[in-house]
Amino acid sequence: MKVEAQLNNQPTIRNIAKLLMNSMYGRFGMHPSLTNTSIWTEEQINSLTNGWDILSKIDFGELSLVTTILNKEWILENLGEEVLLKHLVNMGNDTNVAIVKNQLTLKTKY
Repeated sequence: MKVEAQLNNQPTIRNIAKLLMNSMYGRFGMHPSLTNTSIWTEEQINSLTNGWDILSKIDFGELSLVTTILNKEWILENLGEEVLLKHLVNMGNDTNVAIVKNQLTLKTKY
């Protein structure tokens, strides 16, 4: 569509086609985050299932800041594809390229 508009001297159609291609590339380039960061008690941490792995834990007295990641392989192997899909849907797809890049920058600075 973009090439055809270029050949037919239709700059508006060409720009719309280009915008659509770039928008789709950005949307399909997003990946949901499989990590979860929360403040938990030691009891809550001990009650974690095998479906979650602890990436980091920072203690603040009786509470801890815990970052976990979904253990897709364990869930798929032990609970099945349906449960894995349910977990992935529940995690949502709230992704934003600018925010993810900013978080990565902050993590590498500290």
